[in-house]
Amino acid sequence: MAVMARNIQGPWVIGGDFNTVVATAKRSRRNQDLGSARDFVEAIDNAGLLDAGFSGSCFTWCNNQQGPARVWARLDRVLTNGLWNSSFPNFHVEHLPRSNSDHAPLLLVLLNQNFVGPKPFCFQRMWLQHESFQQVIKTAWESETTLDPMVNILVKLRKVKISLKIWNKEVFGDIFMQIKEWSMESKILREIVWVFMTPLVRKGRLICISVRRLLIKSIELDSGRIVKSQDLIKVEVVRFFHMLFSAWEVDLEEDLLSNIPELVTVEDNSHLLDVPSLQEVKQAILDLPSNGAPSPDGFSRAFFAGCWDIIGRDLLKVASSIFQGGSIPRAFTASLICLLLKCSAPKKFSDLDPSVYATMSTKFLLKSS
Repeated sequence: MAVMARNIQGPWVIGGDFNTVVATAKRSRRNQDLGSARDFVEAIDNAGLLDAGFSGSCFTWCNNQQGPARVWARLDRVLTNGLWNSSFPNFHVEHLPRSNSDHAPLLLVLLNQNFVGPKPFCFQRMWLQHESFQQVIKTAWESETTLDPMVNILVKLRKVKISLKIWNKEVFGDIFMQIKEWSMESKILREIVWVFMTPLVRKGRLICISVRRLLIKSIELDSGRIVKSQDLIKVEVVRFFHMLFSAWEVDLEEDLLSNIPELVTVEDNSHLLDVPSLQEVKQAILDLPSNGAPSPDGFSRAFFAGCWDIIGRDLLKVASSIFQGGSIPRAFTASLICLLLKCSAPKKFSDLDPSVYATMSTKFLLKSS
């Protein structure tokens, strides 16, 4: 496989019966050949391949014996390289039921479900280095409004997004297309990179990571019913997590609250309610992680810190409004729920771990409060 990998420059996939396992997920009383498993894992790494994962049964082979002698194992699998995963993000493998053979057939599925709609905005740190960047922000930001401070921030951030998209297209163009054209013309460079990568891969010092978009093909509800329609799955996902994160009214006896000790003095409480200064608001921004990825609204700490001289006064008005009891718009606290896998083949909602990603506006509110 390593020889094939060196000769193939594009996306590729390989699958079948490899007659070995890579983990102890095997129903057997026999001892597993750990040496063979290590050799197979090393061969996969040397070829720069990744297991494509699967849905369905955990095992693809059975020796068809009865009683204690019966053995189940996952001997069949599909391996892909990084280019395949990026070219076919909705690709997945299904383990079908066995029939006449002792091996289960593998179904490779390519779904054409690409995202249709406007591309999400994402602030680029490199923009800060361009000589005309600050002027673009200043022009988009300094239009006066009579709106509430929080609504005013949302309106101005929306104007900045529009201006930056136009400016980026005029100044930088389509960077991803430029990178693609450059990579197609640099075959010699790719071969040099492979020469240097191979020793590192063999010594286990290089980890190949491929990020693939999770596509939920079916889900089992609490009632036991299995839903396969994408439209119904969307409805059930919204219903499940809406119930999970909804607040429920709880009846509390007032006597219980009297048992909570008062650890904060009147003086401390008065200090906590003081409206923050401009420097305190700025420090709240600077205390956010400097290398964090852009939040769901597309902005990162780099934007707020790099454009402080332009937007700082408006952020102070937002913080002051909060401490004075101002209402917080719903759009200000909107968050994104990202579903993380607890297992390789999720079948129920309990196999998914929801992680909430807040906007930079929400992070700023929490940090300055």
